[in-house]
Amino acid sequence: MSFKKDAKSVQGMGYTLNEFAHAMLKLQNKGYHNINLVTPTYFTPQIVSSLIIAEVMNQLKHSNY
Repeated sequence: MSFKKDAKSVQGMGYTLNEFAHAMLKLQNKGYHNINLVTPTYFTPQIVSSLIIAEVMNQLKHSNY
């Protein structure tokens, strides 16, 4: 997994933080209970940021706004 920097993939398939958050929510909506990331330690800050974004998106989806 790589994260895009300025919309350019560093290597392999790249995701922006928002794209990764959307991908996680999509898997959750399909009934997945966990996501196994291979050697994610290098990307810990981006993963945590994406999790926060996904949580906010999920809360907004279920709010009355």
